[in-house]
Amino acid sequence: MIGDNVTDWELMKKGDSVTFLSCSTSQIQWGNNDDPYPVLVEGEIYTIEDVDIHRMHTKIKLVGYDGWYNSVCFIRNEL
Repeated sequence: MIGDNVTDWELMKKGDSVTFLSCSTSQIQWGNNDDPYPVLVEGEIYTIEDVDIHRMHTKIKLVGYDGWYNSVCFIRNEL
């Protein structure tokens, strides 16, 4: 279990395995993220290629996919 002061998206890093949960319209629009729905499938597992940390949000780029997605739409998979 992760400590109370650290959220899952704060720990995301290049090479991590993540599962796409879902993404609301406001989560997509926050920080001008790309819409994952044309290319990603809910419940599928993806690998992080890069992480872009901003002051109020974090974006992740996935291996094999164009675009930057809001990290709160994903959950990190246990190693």
